[in-house]
Amino acid sequence: MSVFHKPSRKWYIETRKNRPKPSRFERNHTDHRFDKATGQIYTETIVGSQVGDDKFWQHRPNITPNIGHHERTLDIAALNQRQKKANFKGTRSLLLTSLEGIVSNVYNLTSPLVELLSPQLIELLWKTLSERSLVSFHVWSLFSDRLNEDHNSLKGISRYSQIINTPRSALATYTRALTSINFNFITALTITIPFPLPDLVRLSELVNLVALEIINNSDPCQSSVSDFLVKAWSLSASNQESFQILRILKLWYHREITPNSLEHIARFPALAIYDVRGCSFDGYKHQRNLDWNFKGICDPLIKLEKYMNERVNLNGSLSKPSDQKSHTDAVAPNSWDDKIYKLIHMIGQIRTDYDFQKACFKVKTTSAYMKRRMGNAPLACLSLGPAHPIVHKSLLFLKMEVSDQNDKIEMSLASQQKVTRRKTKRKLHDLLGEFS
Repeated sequence: MSVFHKPSRKWYIETRKNRPKPSRFERNHTDHRFDKATGQIYTETIVGSQVGDDKFWQHRPNITPNIGHHERTLDIAALNQRQKKANFKGTRSLLLTSLEGIVSNVYNLTSPLVELLSPQLIELLWKTLSERSLVSFHVWSLFSDRLNEDHNSLKGISRYSQIINTPRSALATYTRALTSINFNFITALTITIPFPLPDLVRLSELVNLVALEIINNSDPCQSSVSDFLVKAWSLSASNQESFQILRILKLWYHREITPNSLEHIARFPALAIYDVRGCSFDGYKHQRNLDWNFKGICDPLIKLEKYMNERVNLNGSLSKPSDQKSHTDAVAPNSWDDKIYKLIHMIGQIRTDYDFQKACFKVKTTSAYMKRRMGNAPLACLSLGPAHPIVHKSLLFLKMEVSDQNDKIEMSLASQQKVTRRKTKRKLHDLLGEFS
């Protein structure tokens, strides 16, 4: 006679320990699809597609710009607090409602719309966008031109910097947004990844380019940057079509860059610094017939400061822009673009921004506009590729002197005024002749 033994609690736990646990979620049978033709049962899933390029990079918000603690611009939150303290009852004011609408649709802003706003509203809107980290290159380009005209306390607007570590589009996608034909802002471009040679040649279309850095982080012998590329750029510069305000050209670790490139860069009218660290300049001997001064391995900032001190001792104080100090205070120290920013403004201080004034005159910009923009143009700095370590030593060529700068500008402005007066007199003479 068999005796039935009731399983113990321990046996019950051990046998069920490794069993799969039932799902907490019920199966959704409505997700299944049945194909009558084949008799298969399947499910459909929607997967979001990944963005494959940087077509709209200029509309992506960047980090909040550097705004000092001394800037006291009211924001929307402060206005809301004032209304609460005043025991305000009812809906929000029309000002706050309209500003919230603009902030929520900031990507639809255009330059004509910004021109319709008052300076106070623009400052308030810029401060709000900065605090909410909604500032993109597109937003900065709209606000920088307007806010720099009034010389207000928002000095963080004078410079924009962005690093795109892994660019996924052609070079023209980035340079197209960085171009300003009327010089509403100037551009400094740093490239640390390889691009095709035709894309590098088309950098001549970036007319407002003031600083160009192409740094090779791979094999120097495999770089596409060579003397032929510099020659192609120089041909475009000699036709006065591009590179009219290019002050800094840095080409690092390109073995195809040789001393022959010095003949080509002589055609760049505004070039002051030519940095060729790691190129084929080993054992180079300076030639006296060239306009360039070979400084060897040195720090360009130290050389420019020394040159400025020598000029002060010989000719007295240099002419400085009225807001040079305020611009320097707004710059974040030890940032990747800090050195470029300082070099650009030091060269402009030595040359009294003659190159920029001449370029503005060629695009038929009025003299009053040029004087307001002298030494005050907003600067956009873009780095394509991972950031390179800051190296203070460079293989440097300098060219600071430009002959008869002020005389050329005054003569060109005077000739333009004479032509305008002649045309006015002729029109008036023709008008009087009709009544005679």
